[in-house]
Amino acid sequence: MQPPPRIVITGASGSVGVLAMPLARVIGAYIVGTCGTSNVDFVRDLGADEIPDSKQNNSRTLAEKDPSRNLDFVLDCRGGSSLEQAWHEIEDGGQGLTIVPPADMHWVVLHPPEDASKTISGKFFVMHPSGKVKARVDSVCQLDEHRQAFERWGSGRTRSNIILIIDDE
Repeated sequence: MQPPPRIVITGASGSVGVLAMPLARVIGAYIVGTCGTSNVDFVRDLGADEIPDSKQNNSRTLAEKDPSRNLDFVLDCRGGSSLEQAWHEIEDGGQGLTIVPPADMHWVVLHPPEDASKTISGKFFVMHPSGKVKARVDSVCQLDEHRQAFERWGSGRTRSNIILIIDDE
């Protein structure tokens, strides 16, 4: 019998993370969920088996300290340094998937960094709504509050989606 897959979901308290966590639980995965300290209980309730303290260790540091904890799959919902570090947690032959487009919006093949395992692969993933899964809402803002909404989203302190109201009608 094969052991359950070991998955890390970065940004587990965000809009995609809150959908991915229960799905990973359904397939019996061991789930490592990353989030800010204010969302630890929320992510644990969603099904995380492990929630590393990001103030003490980043995921690359954890992988270097204990290579046996490396994971089969990374679902990156944060991008940037979070994705860069997550590559080092992937077991040989594992995969990384990110929903975050590159800064220049030029969609290319996703390559792990030079110092990561050469046997892992990565892909970008873009979701299309189907209406079959209910999204959670963090907050609702008027369009003229868009700067504050983007600052909140960029802070990493949101739980799920921020809705911008464009027209009151």
